[in-house]
Amino acid sequence: METVVLASHDRFEQAVAAASRIGRGEAVEGLAASVDAAVLGRVEEAWDGIVAALREGFRYGREKAAALLDAAVERTEQIIQEAGARGREVHEILLQRLREYAQETMHSTLAQVPATIQLGGGSYSLTTVNLTHKLVVTGSVKTNLMEAFSLAASREIEISADYVRAAE
Repeated sequence: METVVLASHDRFEQAVAAASRIGRGEAVEGLAASVDAAVLGRVEEAWDGIVAALREGFRYGREKAAALLDAAVERTEQIIQEAGARGREVHEILLQRLREYAQETMHSTLAQVPATIQLGGGSYSLTTVNLTHKLVVTGSVKTNLMEAFSLAASREIEISADYVRAAE
């Protein structure tokens, strides 16, 4: 049986909010010190464009949001270059935010798989969940942003779940 789980705007916004917290107030993995205001300002400028593209992709799909995605990629790369020696920090925080967004999206999608289902008068319990992950092994902000955008725009994650009839 194949079912469709519809995306929720609230779950999308929760994933964006979780990602937006990265770099604010606590040390960032991979960086030696906490982030100063100048770096965080650059991160937020880039992140605002990224989030705008993700939201547009979530609401209207890939085709209508493509121009906004391209602009976000271009502006983000420009901000990283303009940051000079601090560009690595901006880059790392943005990558971590994109990873957090993807992880939160995955977790919220998995949470929608029911633990039990009713079928033909019987109750069936979840026994196995299979999920195929696509790993992006690159530090390219563009590539990672495009993958995060794909999650927002198509919101397609393939999950298979096996159920067994519950003992009566």
